[in-house]
Amino acid sequence: MEDLFINVYTYDFIDDYDFYYQLNDKIYLRSWNRPSYKKLNMLIDHFKNNFPNQSLFNIYLVGRFNSNQKNDTWDIDLIICYKDIKYKNYTDIYDCLFFLTDTGLEIFFLLVDVSYCDHIYTLENDISILEEDIRERRLNEGENIFIYKKIIKKSINQSFSHFLNGKFYDEISINDKKLYIIDYNKVSFKKFIEKKKKYIETGCQYYDIKLLL
Repeated sequence: MEDLFINVYTYDFIDDYDFYYQLNDKIYLRSWNRPSYKKLNMLIDHFKNNFPNQSLFNIYLVGRFNSNQKNDTWDIDLIICYKDIKYKNYTDIYDCLFFLTDTGLEIFFLLVDVSYCDHIYTLENDISILEEDIRERRLNEGENIFIYKKIIKKSINQSFSHFLNGKFYDEISINDKKLYIIDYNKVSFKKFIEKKKKYIETGCQYYDIKLLL
């Protein structure tokens, strides 16, 4: 089993920047703030008022910001799903994912980690999580879709380069838009489990998934 992302550790061209964040070919040079519900609600309101097909999607809050340790994280994890799967359209999915990510960074200075799945499931506060259980849930979610396969970050405290492992996705191209459908059958969840166990051991209690829209 291999990880979903491959880590590349040397990128000399970002040495001249105090802060640098790149998603595919889009570069952001202003760092984000620690998330808050006020800013998250502003982002959701902006989405409702400015994204043309907002009525097609549900937006769910998951992850550590949706826990009793929300003040200890720097990002917000969101999942989008169709309200009615019969309207599924890859162009709309791409546009929705890009809008939330880009608007979060450019307007509200929020780091939003957002992905798509056909059907959403949650993971309980179980410290004895098994890889097989996570894989089964991911597969039951139907298609899981990302739109970024290259993520590069440099800041005072952290630098990394993540590339989506080409063994684990099918690429869909629609004009200049690319979507990556993840095949979780052989992906390792070891790092995910270790991180989740670490948080739970330090007292993190994850709340039920929260419908934002």
